[in-house]
Amino acid sequence: MRRLIKNGRVHQAKGNRSIYKAADILLDGERILEIAPHIPSEAAQEVIDAARCIILPGLINSHIHTFDAFYRGSFDNLPLELWIMKLRPFLSGLKSTPEYIRLRTLYNAIQLLKTGSTTVLDDLVQVPWNDADNLAAVFEGYEQAGLRAYVATTISDLPMHHAIPFLRPVLSDELKQQLEAAGKTPHEVYLSYLREQIARYNRPGRIQKYMLSVSGPQRSSIELQRKIRNLAEEHDLPVVNHVMETRLQRSGAEYAFGKSLIQYMEDNHLLYEQMSVIHAVWIDQHDIDLMAKRGCSVVHCPGSNFKLGSGISPVEGLLRAGIPVGIGSDNPSCSDNMNLFEQIRLASVIHKVRHSNFHNWVGAEDALRMATAGGAHCARMAHELGSIEVGKQADLIILDANSATYIPENNYTNQIAFCENGSSVRDVLIAGVPVVRNREITTFDEQKVLDEVMELTDQIHHELKKADEESRLIMDAFERAYFTAHGMLSYRI
Repeated sequence: MRRLIKNGRVHQAKGNRSIYKAADILLDGERILEIAPHIPSEAAQEVIDAARCIILPGLINSHIHTFDAFYRGSFDNLPLELWIMKLRPFLSGLKSTPEYIRLRTLYNAIQLLKTGSTTVLDDLVQVPWNDADNLAAVFEGYEQAGLRAYVATTISDLPMHHAIPFLRPVLSDELKQQLEAAGKTPHEVYLSYLREQIARYNRPGRIQKYMLSVSGPQRSSIELQRKIRNLAEEHDLPVVNHVMETRLQRSGAEYAFGKSLIQYMEDNHLLYEQMSVIHAVWIDQHDIDLMAKRGCSVVHCPGSNFKLGSGISPVEGLLRAGIPVGIGSDNPSCSDNMNLFEQIRLASVIHKVRHSNFHNWVGAEDALRMATAGGAHCARMAHELGSIEVGKQADLIILDANSATYIPENNYTNQIAFCENGSSVRDVLIAGVPVVRNREITTFDEQKVLDEVMELTDQIHHELKKADEESRLIMDAFERAYFTAHGMLSYRI
């Protein structure tokens, strides 16, 4: 079907600068067929009037974990290593039905769609990790929502106390045994499962596909990570890898390997162009040079990095080195907001405190590019997504500019980055299909989903309570390791 979007101000990238050109856009099915100052209405079966509107490429949320979507707003004042203990029953695991998972995926999709995210890279934590029915429920939810999604199953083969320095000496033998039991899966079992999912989901014409995740280099053996690299290169798939997210990870790498995690990965041939390095907060210039040399991309998650006290990624240095940088919202319970406009705003402002040379500050143009073209690189889809061009996928968002957010018309990019909160998103198209019209989701019943989630409130609170109870068995040991790594044990006492 041909659709024509008329009378809009169309975002166009000119190098590192954005312009907004008065133009019409003709869509032929899932692709952009023509962009021109005037295209007659007779060229299409449907006309969408975008007068007084801005048309942007669909936003790409380059890193989320949807497994804790029901826990938003549940936590505060916890660093990463301690917050993780509260996310799910740590020892017994979070066991969910496929219907629960499908509903959770749709619930998360509500905010994603209504605030203009058209593509997500979702790194799932599943218990058990190889439950194909639970994975299918996630894909079913994304298919129902019409979201373009790349979904990974987090795998690792090293227990937690091997990944966190100073933890082993303070853990009881019983807890060590329980944690070790989770890492006994043979590598070929992992690889067989991953190949099955790639064959099942990565078929031509699908907009929901499978990708890969190794969790983090300190949580996975060199052998497993190399096998994941081979699989990623064979199928040209994005790989998610959490690296140097916290100060503890930096000190842990120096304690365990005598070098940064990035240098450790380089020495073991674990940096490559399919890899998205997630967070990259505690990196230095040498790390940046290595990632640039190997063609990695980086995902910046300012909201979660701030809330968890992790720090500020040196994004300016990454961009200067030519590294593609995407932007992500991370977990719903550590940034508590899937609205990518919030992440754009944070990325536009927080880096200005790093130094006083304002000529080199990261700003609005950089942040908008991270949320579009940068994210397309992270998804290995730069040839299809991230900009409005003839031949590319018709993933578009239409912002209503007839409001105080954009009146007067001062600078659209700055107004998007500093003033927009997602409320201006009027229409969203993914692969040429309208999934939001006049601020209403068209692909599923939003209110029905919210009503069904409300009915789960007691169950969700029970899960959180159980997670809290189990975390108490291990929290003191984790706190001691955390404060020791930070050189703060005397403060803790």
